[in-house]
Amino acid sequence: MHHAQSVDFYSFSCSSVGCAVEILTRAFIGHRRLKGGGGVVIEEKGLTWGQKYFWDSYLKLALEDQWTKNSMMDIPVPEDTSVERVLACLKVLTRRHEGLRTHYGVDGTGSPVQKVRSEFTIPLKVEVVGSREEAVAFSGRLCREGFRITEEPPVRAGVVVDSRLPDRARRLFLVLHHIVADWFAQGIVRSEVEWLLGGGPEGALALPVQPRDLMEYESSQVGLRKRDRSTEYWRSLIPTFPRTAFPVPAVVVEPGTAMEAVFASSEMTRSCRRVSRTQGVSVPACLLACYALALSAYVGNDHVGIAVSSANRHRRAGLSALANMMQSLPVRLDVRGTHNFSDLLHRARECETQVLRYGLFDPDHAADATRDVLERRGLDLDAIPGFNCLSHGGGRPSQGSAPFEEHTITRLGGRLRHVLQMRCRSDAGILRTSLRYNAEVLPGEDVEAFLRGMARILTVYERSPEVGLEELIDLAGLPVLSRGPGWFRSEGCWVSTAQTEEMIQRIPEITKASVREEGGLVQALVSTSEPVPEERFRRLLHAQVRNHPASVVPDRFSFCE
Repeated sequence: MHHAQSVDFYSFSCSSVGCAVEILTRAFIGHRRLKGGGGVVIEEKGLTWGQKYFWDSYLKLALEDQWTKNSMMDIPVPEDTSVERVLACLKVLTRRHEGLRTHYGVDGTGSPVQKVRSEFTIPLKVEVVGSREEAVAFSGRLCREGFRITEEPPVRAGVVVDSRLPDRARRLFLVLHHIVADWFAQGIVRSEVEWLLGGGPEGALALPVQPRDLMEYESSQVGLRKRDRSTEYWRSLIPTFPRTAFPVPAVVVEPGTAMEAVFASSEMTRSCRRVSRTQGVSVPACLLACYALALSAYVGNDHVGIAVSSANRHRRAGLSALANMMQSLPVRLDVRGTHNFSDLLHRARECETQVLRYGLFDPDHAADATRDVLERRGLDLDAIPGFNCLSHGGGRPSQGSAPFEEHTITRLGGRLRHVLQMRCRSDAGILRTSLRYNAEVLPGEDVEAFLRGMARILTVYERSPEVGLEELIDLAGLPVLSRGPGWFRSEGCWVSTAQTEEMIQRIPEITKASVREEGGLVQALVSTSEPVPEERFRRLLHAQVRNHPASVVPDRFSFCE
């Protein structure tokens, strides 16, 4: 599925989107200049933290699924605008912003780098259309083509023209890979394109912050201190993280059909905004609390782990940067340790503060600092439920206040390994909540009940703020998984004996495994065809955890032949 202005943004209030550019602390960053074809100069520089985040995602995706990291902007074109004028506008855009003429790769040491070209022409496809449907089909083809970001800057454009006026552009579609721009940066692109196409002078535009500026800040003493604080957050979080983040049916999770269920309700929107005002928490924090309660109710875990997306645009320097600064920070919410939903709302607000403080981090440094403890705990933080929220600014102005309710399930295309991600957007003043899910793991009826139950949490709580959590779960009609034989609880989390045994028996040297809980610890009796060092055994199991959401790496092993 393609979206005009596809967004990846966790919303925090900013004072303004002004033109000021913060003076950045500079540090010497080694880079080299290479000569490209046609006299083009290519400069190699290290990646920003946000670029590293999406570089890692790029490496994990098959070529046919690369398009799922694309986002598309549908930009109206002033009447009587020529195709040549659109080309001239795109040329100004690429001259102003390094990110639009950058591709990516590795240097001689194997380290990932950005490769900035001195010049680049955005590929422009011109399509003659006779109807709106043909224009939509063209935009879909444009967006569903993946980029080879190691060979070309991942940006392309298309314009639709009328067969009667083939030299006049009617609409501009601009497709960017997410490594280039997040939702906030797409807003910068949109405003600059509209300004230039409208005849505005380039000199009136704000001086942009380039990815190299962000990289130099991150490599400065200030940035390194921030990196170390963020890494310490990760190290302190992991020992308390839920053992099973989302223990859905005890089946092996392989990449499955990617689906998206969308629910929009004007009643939910009003309740969410009123609860936000009365409780003094942001709209994203309200939705995060609802999501955490729904997750806890569905899987039965006392506390939940959620990967929260952060735009990291709260520094002034980020306001004019055409870059992707979005990253995902894991947070832990102790749901059943709260007395009521008011407590949970304020815990969600604390998580929001953590995302503001630690959401910009060096993913390589965090991975190196936490690898050992993740393996010992048997956690895979890439596989936990996600949360990605934009509470304002993404939609068109509302055309009226008539109430409506909408529910759709759409096949996204591609394959989804992760089980679940919640997304929230504002469309014409209405909050749209959606769940992206693996159709081979989660039944569609549970997903629909999950979304509707989240909406009812807010309406029930608004009427009866004193209601307890268990009663709120019942009144909201949240779906609850039933647990048959073969399940036990460890540290407040459900674990499947059968799935844990199945996971262990995937190791070639293992002939049989028996798992049980004793004294709060998960014990495993393992039969082997040949001796297996325990540290190697744990590493092999850790690599399997993301495919077995209801399993854990046992605390203790007993080996026998």
